[in-house]
Amino acid sequence: GTGGTFSYFELGETIEMENLLKGKNLPSFTEFARYLFYTATGEEFNEKLVNEKTGFIGESKNFEVYLIYKPDIEWLKRNALTLEGCRGLPKFKTKQRLVFAPCKYVDDYTCLEHRIDFCQLPYEIYRIQK
Repeated sequence: GTGGTFSYFELGETIEMENLLKGKNLPSFTEFARYLFYTATGEEFNEKLVNEKTGFIGESKNFEVYLIYKPDIEWLKRNALTLEGCRGLPKFKTKQRLVFAPCKYVDDYTCLEHRIDFCQLPYEIYRIQK
């Protein structure tokens, strides 16, 4: 053979950025986790590892990946990565943590201290609609 590999993927609903940015048809936690995990890491997403309670969505070669999200505009407006959230992450192993959230209420030093790379969800998803 040629020494290649083969992967099979079941695709969910399309995440249309235009609708997402208008706050319409927000994806489920798992759908958004799949999209963000693959986009951020380029690696295969394993839905079985997802834990909505802790926000854990997977582990890549370089990161433990977390998502603070609910498909609810009002919830997104009121929630962020906080000091309590940083401290509430599972015990640090060896990999940097990649955390996706609407915003953060901690400074960069706190993120550094907790081994967190913060990624803000697009503001347009949850901004106040006129």
